[in-house]
Amino acid sequence: MYKLIRVSESEWDNLLLNSSQKNYFVSSDYLRITLRENDKFALSKNDIIVALTVVDEHDSQNICKARYSTYQGLIFVQPDNASYSQVLERIEIQQNLCQLLLKNFSNLHLTLHPSVKDIRGFQFFDFDNDGIRIGTSPLYTGVVQLDQFKNFQDYLNNVQANRRQEFRKIVGNPMQIQEQDRNAGDFLQIYRETFLRENILIPLDDLEFIERIISQSGKKQSILHFLNDEASNPVATAFVGLKEKTAYYQFAGSLKNSGNTSYSSRLLLLLIERLIKNGFTSIDLIGLNSPNRSYFKTTFSPEVQVYFDIRIQKC
Repeated sequence: MYKLIRVSESEWDNLLLNSSQKNYFVSSDYLRITLRENDKFALSKNDIIVALTVVDEHDSQNICKARYSTYQGLIFVQPDNASYSQVLERIEIQQNLCQLLLKNFSNLHLTLHPSVKDIRGFQFFDFDNDGIRIGTSPLYTGVVQLDQFKNFQDYLNNVQANRRQEFRKIVGNPMQIQEQDRNAGDFLQIYRETFLRENILIPLDDLEFIERIISQSGKKQSILHFLNDEASNPVATAFVGLKEKTAYYQFAGSLKNSGNTSYSSRLLLLLIERLIKNGFTSIDLIGLNSPNRSYFKTTFSPEVQVYFDIRIQKC
């Protein structure tokens, strides 16, 4: 028998330890900072916990409760092994998760980790229930597998030529990155200006929410970097979440470029160089789903990965 139950923060984090879907966005620290600690549920089968989920509701305009979060919809407790029995069990888990969640929620939004490639359980549940409508959409992210390269120079040899040219401009140039304390004022100014150049005005409550994430995230769970110009003025910034040896490129922005210098690409290259030196195995660039950002990020030679966005609604 399947049940939805609550677990403590410590038990939640322990259940994540061996999961193939563990990531920065589902840690209890991040959920607490983003005010989602009461949205997490464990799914048990015969009193043994088999999966975790963070519930995200959406309204009639498909606007979701979760902001600046992803990969939270379904976390299997056991690591992937692709055995026949595990494939069948995970289909069953998806079906029962839907059934139990819909007893308490009418409009659900699940974003799955890229490692969850089989979503037949959701499809079968949709097929068997006339009063339910399930929509699935493929989304894309890019992951740079840093451990595939011998060193940063080896990585640099594999990026797009214009990125190598950009890095050559750095040599002998005083513009460098530095980590800063969690004073988010400079970050928000640059971040806001980045979107204003695209005629996008970020709502004040979103900016306040981003400031909360940056200021309350611990240094073991994240890094805040700035690229400074020759006069030590910040011209680009990036906030990166950390989970074990994977980095998550969560927020970034830059001022208008000076001449032919790309502040944003310089910052990201220097950040990747630092991550490689510090033994990180990958960096998830978090989304390749809009034309400009997709083009920019793919020039850094990420592995394109598909993940699923699922909307479930009672008719």
